[in-house]
Amino acid sequence: MLLLSDFDPDGDAIANANALSLRDDLGIHEDQLLPVRAALRVNYAVELEASAPEHLQTELDRSIRSHLDTDAFNREVEEEKAEAAKLQGLKGRVLEFIKQKRSP
Repeated sequence: MLLLSDFDPDGDAIANANALSLRDDLGIHEDQLLPVRAALRVNYAVELEASAPEHLQTELDRSIRSHLDTDAFNREVEEEKAEAAKLQGLKGRVLEFIKQKRSP
């Protein structure tokens, strides 16, 4: 779980509360949670809104990629493309069937 919050005590409290909420309110086991602070670091910036959106996007992308199994992700993307093509073909067949049933 990547967390974006201010780098101060209130930001820490917010980040921790989010992780605890997933655990306590939604029943997600602690073993399945890995809260990671993203974007703001010591001596870098304190207030999240003080950072340029482009910088935050770059830092968040970097954080995501550092925790992502790229090979597994790419396999999923390819499977999704194949499934989308299959569904598109099925949709075409269903629409053709409906047209045939409507026409006399």
